[in-house]
Amino acid sequence: MVSKKVVVLLITIWKLGVNAEECPYSIYDCKIQPLNPETKISSLCLQARKNATSQSREWYKLKETKNPTDLNEEEELILPQLNQSYQNVALKTMFDDIESRWFSIYYGYLQALNKTALSLVGGKYYTKPALTYSDYKEIYEIFLKTIQAIPNSKHFSLPHLLTGFKDIIADDSWKSNRVFIQRRLAGTCPFFIRKVTVSKVFQESGIGIDEKYLYEKLNQNFNWNKHISIVLRKQVSLSQMILEGKLFVLHHEIFNDLPDVPDILGINKFAKLLPSVSPIVVMVLDDKVKELKMVAIQLDHVNNSKVVTPFDSNSWLQAKGFADIADMAVCQLKEHLVETHSVQELFCNVFKRHLSPWHPVHQIMLPHCEATSPVGALGISSLIDENKYMHKLFNIGHIGARKLINKAYEEQDYSDSDFEYLIKKKGLDDSSKIPYYPYRDDGLLIWNEIKDSFKLFLRFYDKDKQVKNDEELLNFVNEVSSFEKNGGKYKGFPKAFTSKKDLSTFLNRFIWNPVQHAVNSYPLLPYSGYVPISPTKLYENLEGQSDYLSSLPNAAVTITQEVLTFTLASFRLNQLFDYSKKMSHSESRKLIREKFKKLNTCIQQELSARNRDRFKNGDLTYQYMEPRFIPNSIHS
Repeated sequence: MVSKKVVVLLITIWKLGVNAEECPYSIYDCKIQPLNPETKISSLCLQARKNATSQSREWYKLKETKNPTDLNEEEELILPQLNQSYQNVALKTMFDDIESRWFSIYYGYLQALNKTALSLVGGKYYTKPALTYSDYKEIYEIFLKTIQAIPNSKHFSLPHLLTGFKDIIADDSWKSNRVFIQRRLAGTCPFFIRKVTVSKVFQESGIGIDEKYLYEKLNQNFNWNKHISIVLRKQVSLSQMILEGKLFVLHHEIFNDLPDVPDILGINKFAKLLPSVSPIVVMVLDDKVKELKMVAIQLDHVNNSKVVTPFDSNSWLQAKGFADIADMAVCQLKEHLVETHSVQELFCNVFKRHLSPWHPVHQIMLPHCEATSPVGALGISSLIDENKYMHKLFNIGHIGARKLINKAYEEQDYSDSDFEYLIKKKGLDDSSKIPYYPYRDDGLLIWNEIKDSFKLFLRFYDKDKQVKNDEELLNFVNEVSSFEKNGGKYKGFPKAFTSKKDLSTFLNRFIWNPVQHAVNSYPLLPYSGYVPISPTKLYENLEGQSDYLSSLPNAAVTITQEVLTFTLASFRLNQLFDYSKKMSHSESRKLIREKFKKLNTCIQQELSARNRDRFKNGDLTYQYMEPRFIPNSIHS
């Protein structure tokens, strides 16, 4: 028996998708055009546009944003979210002309992953007091086989299985310091390293991390000058390296002092969970080889914390493991969830409320929003609710995760979605000093191609004034903007687009977002799939063993990590600029078709050649930025 609630919901969904009675003529009677005082438009088309947005406005309403001061101890999210229940979103998505395809493929895949996980529960890996490196590899490969067995495999092609991808698992090079650093330049969220900047320069530019903060945090009882000198094989000092712009750190202030929750999955009588820490990884630039070199890892941000060096063989891998834990948590919660998912969901929900299907910006945004709204609405609870992934996998649990997310949202700024600005802000823009940086160099090629896409598209507007006076565009910007009088949602977003440049900047950042999402999530395979490379928890062995292997998590935690990793890092529904045939406007269709062709010929060939050279040099390759692997939307 179908409940009355479901019947009402299905009728509502049907009404939202039907406009034939209110607009009884072909959509081709209306032109793709902006809506400003200079636009010539028939009354019928004007009414059609109003009908379309009013219908969408009913569905794509956002929840009222919580004030941080009103949060309870469970840390309700202050992110802008769709104001629909899980059940409503699931039903609408299942019957949607476009997003039902995503729903059937993705949820079929999730069922396969969960089936694999269940098949391992209680098996041989659970009976062992500790797992071996071979065990971790076997578990990882079992999940890989799950993907390879999927019939519709074109959506599950994995870059790291290609010939020419540097395999750091097979040769054990994941343990090396060089690979640890290169994963910060060509792995998951490869933009966390920051140059340490002289305070006066930092105050003026905001580039890197302030030396004052670092001096306050570093353990002054440790001989930093000595260990930097050992690495560079010459007598230097910490302050000298800062002054010369050669000191770099990996550290996440946002991870400082987050609360831990009780371990609910890794309980083991042979091991005790080690508390969360916020490490400071100190690196120095070696001019002779133009590479960053590891100096030491301070285990926490308080200035009496233990400092570990590469010479501490028993604790060095564990120190890097702690750094990986903080890195992964911040990457997935701040950069993946807040900076890409949340931002794109905001755009993808709000544009349908204000831009009619006949608006040229709607034409561009729609394909870049495929499955973005439902994946966020349906997926967030499984990540951060009690007894879900963050609670099971990380010490900070669901409560610490929510605190981190809310803090990240409060710190968020529109300017951070600018690729070139982000690289410069980290102090990593000088290729003459750090020549190996695939994210920067390959990303710039893709960024510039996206930027170049809108020269023809902006011909819809002859003058800046037409952008400023575009009624539908103004309403869209008004809801997104964080200016208080507009009731906005995104700090730093302009209160109005006053020029073609403003619109171009927005579209560039909007389309870059799925690219940024790709580099935040897809390199999880293999770097998080093989748990010893990037664990989520570390333990103290109670039987006296002190090696890194004995501190790694048990089978229950490992299998849960595999499910989450493969969920986030395997599925590609579409490909960047693959939608020309769906464009109603002929010139726009031609523009997108040519851009797709260029990306997948000239740009693809260039990036493939770069990766071949990296492979020959023994460096990490970076196929994740190749156009063939970049999705068009955020949908996983």
